[in-house]
Amino acid sequence: MKTRATTTVHGHVIILTLIVCLLLGTVLVGVISLSTNEGQMTGRSQSWNGAIPVAEAGIEEAFTHLKYCPTNRASNGWTLVADQYIKSRTLGSARYEVAISTNYDPTIISRGGIRAPNQTNYIVRTVRVTATNEPMFSAAIEATDGIFFKGSGVTINSYDSRDPNYSGPGGVYDPLKFKDKGRVVCHYGPFDMQNAKIYGRVETGEESALTMNSGGVVGSILWHLNNKGIEPGWHTSTQSSEISPVDAPPGGAPLPPKVGSTYAFTNGTYRTPSLSGDVVVKSSNHVTIIVKVDSNNPAQQAVYGVRSLVVEPGASVKLYVDTPDVALKGVQNKNIRAESFMYYGLSRNVNISLQGNASFCGVLFAPNASLGIGGGGSDEIDFLGAIIARIVTVNGKMTFHFDEATTRLGSRGFIANRWDEL
Repeated sequence: MKTRATTTVHGHVIILTLIVCLLLGTVLVGVISLSTNEGQMTGRSQSWNGAIPVAEAGIEEAFTHLKYCPTNRASNGWTLVADQYIKSRTLGSARYEVAISTNYDPTIISRGGIRAPNQTNYIVRTVRVTATNEPMFSAAIEATDGIFFKGSGVTINSYDSRDPNYSGPGGVYDPLKFKDKGRVVCHYGPFDMQNAKIYGRVETGEESALTMNSGGVVGSILWHLNNKGIEPGWHTSTQSSEISPVDAPPGGAPLPPKVGSTYAFTNGTYRTPSLSGDVVVKSSNHVTIIVKVDSNNPAQQAVYGVRSLVVEPGASVKLYVDTPDVALKGVQNKNIRAESFMYYGLSRNVNISLQGNASFCGVLFAPNASLGIGGGGSDEIDFLGAIIARIVTVNGKMTFHFDEATTRLGSRGFIANRWDEL
């Protein structure tokens, strides 16, 4: 009789197969988990790295806003909250919130974030930039193509109408309180200072040549007491020659009706292709006058023929002129601050003459113009304010007093001088 032997090989194979599958499954789950974690870490890392460009986009928007709205920062969607101007923007899965401080030299803080992978929260990084506001007016006289002091002598110094330590009552110039910040800048072309006395620094460009006579002096107040020539370190090279032109603001009402030969202006902006006769800006009124032809009539030429321009106490004038030749005569700024009369020569304004012995108080910005200034009187005050022009020629005796308060009257732009991640 035969007997059949029973084996358990098939059972062992099944068990072994199950164990192998379990191990493979465990390994597969581990690999999937590792890949998922690595993917999440990679995604978070990419979001972390990408948050900086988003924050920098906020910084760029802040600088653009400051460039075009240096004084009116609460515009174009920016909102003043406490002591900061705030704006936020969403860009797909990214977002930034940027703040500009109210300081003259502002601090910008931008928080940029990108949404975390498969989540609703943002991975955020914060950048802080401190900026310097480069003023439009930083010198008594600044010219691009040449400065010529002719005649019996020129004296230049500075004062600060906003600081009682360096000005008289209400900000008037006091000859006993002047400073040595009467900076003079010539970027290109000759600078012939002859026997000028400059209480301040002189800056010239690589293509500008400074010449002076034996009686000329440049330097500090102490240097002027016992020395001639240039104080060591007070003649340096210019850092930049960028003087951006300005254009007139848009809009403007027609001129007010004349009373006799006189226009009496009140608050507002006025636009005209021709202005002549006498102009009076009444007390406590702030007026912008634009002398410019309509853009639809390019062949037409603006005309400026004002005989006298009176700015009464408490009033102010911004005058934009786009005519080739301008004789600035009869300007009587009865205020004691240069900011009360601001002259802007536009692109077609190429010649300006400033004549007469009466003292002039104001700022002149005419980067395309050759400015000729006649001799002043015998008093201590001939010119209060600041000048920017293409060429400046001074004939006869003149005393220039740079009002340091004019450094707040415009901006050439904002320069980032420090960048930190918080």
